[in-house]
Amino acid sequence: MKQLNKLVLDRVHQIRAMLRQKAGNVAMIAALSLLPIITLLGMTIDYRFADNARLKAQVALDQAILMAARERQDGKSKAEVEATMQSVFDTVYATAGKPAQCESPTLKYYDGTYEMTATVSCFQPTTVSAAIGRDTIPFTTSSSSTYGVGKLDVVFVFDSSGSMGGYKLTSLKAAARDAVDTILPQSLVADGNIRIAMVTYNHMVNAGPYFDDVVESDTYFVPGGEPRLYNSPQAGQECEEVLIPFLWFVIKRYSCTPPGQHFPLNTTCVYERGGDEAFTAAAPDTDAWLQPADVNETSCPPTTPLPLTNNRFKLHAYIDSLTADGGTAGHQGVAWGWYLIDPDWDDVWLTLSEPLPYNEPDSTKVIILMTDGSFNSAYFNGQGSSDAQARSICNEMHSNEKIVIFGVAFQAPQSGQDVLEYCATKTEYFFSASTAQELEDAYQSIATSVSDLRISH
Repeated sequence: MKQLNKLVLDRVHQIRAMLRQKAGNVAMIAALSLLPIITLLGMTIDYRFADNARLKAQVALDQAILMAARERQDGKSKAEVEATMQSVFDTVYATAGKPAQCESPTLKYYDGTYEMTATVSCFQPTTVSAAIGRDTIPFTTSSSSTYGVGKLDVVFVFDSSGSMGGYKLTSLKAAARDAVDTILPQSLVADGNIRIAMVTYNHMVNAGPYFDDVVESDTYFVPGGEPRLYNSPQAGQECEEVLIPFLWFVIKRYSCTPPGQHFPLNTTCVYERGGDEAFTAAAPDTDAWLQPADVNETSCPPTTPLPLTNNRFKLHAYIDSLTADGGTAGHQGVAWGWYLIDPDWDDVWLTLSEPLPYNEPDSTKVIILMTDGSFNSAYFNGQGSSDAQARSICNEMHSNEKIVIFGVAFQAPQSGQDVLEYCATKTEYFFSASTAQELEDAYQSIATSVSDLRISH
């Protein structure tokens, strides 16, 4: 019996020893299989850190090339542009915590275009991956900038009513000049792809040298008064050559007297048009003529429309010539802003000022409206108030995706702000300014939007 018990105990000890040995083997196998899992998890974390660093480098590079493009737009040298890009990149990336180490961004220009590309190479230090000999994870990111849309027709519409006198007009002139220089920098004048027009309104618009093209010529002759001005001598009429000073040059016209009738030459101002085409940009013609101002009109604004041009001297001179007088027929300003960029009016404007067709590839038309008051003067009251007529014209323009409208209200009452906000293509395209600085900021914001430096990756 004792011998049997001893055999049983020996067997039990052997079994326990075998079990302990197997447990050790299992633990070893488990440990060995966990090692690659832990390594893979660590590498995943390292790559996630590297991807986060890449995204932050991308944001910094985007902002850097935007600023660099503006510098290039202002005519700065490549060395100056590169220095600006480096400074902006370093500042923005440092703000993000500078998660990776990056080399200096490189910049490439594309000859004959306004496109440029920046590239930066970086490397992210690793943690767990270093255990397998991978100390860093390299990555490269790039960003491209193209200056704006291909072609732009832009028109500034200025309120020159009596309330704009003094401080307001001085502030408007400074803000408008700066906006012109931003939209049309000297470096982009030569290519002719960006053109700007301007028009002024109070309670009417002075058609000036374009008067004969926008009113019905055979209807508005009255006894007494002076002969009428024509662009060219009229057959069968007595005509004299007339030289009219206009900004820095002289316009040649012909003063012609129809038999037995004379035209009141004391104004070339016009009111809005009525009828079926009242709220359209149809070319002035039968059933679409504008209404000439009253013979006794005395507060006709002296500044006449300036058709599309890329001549910055003309644009600056126009702004400097602005004066203030009269009421506020805002709807006429809105309409003339449209006329200056609508291709149906190409017969009115000079050849170099003809608006782009709406189907012109890669092109946009922009109208920048401005007022300091309520739209309160209308000739054809049966068509609604000036405010109502302006909204009707804007409704028509809103249906054309090629037209973008901005609005600037300068110390304007709520009604003036409301109509410009209604006309603006987007809510964020409307600005209300209370001070000269806010007015300048508004025009600069619009000018920057118009320039449209867009990013592509």
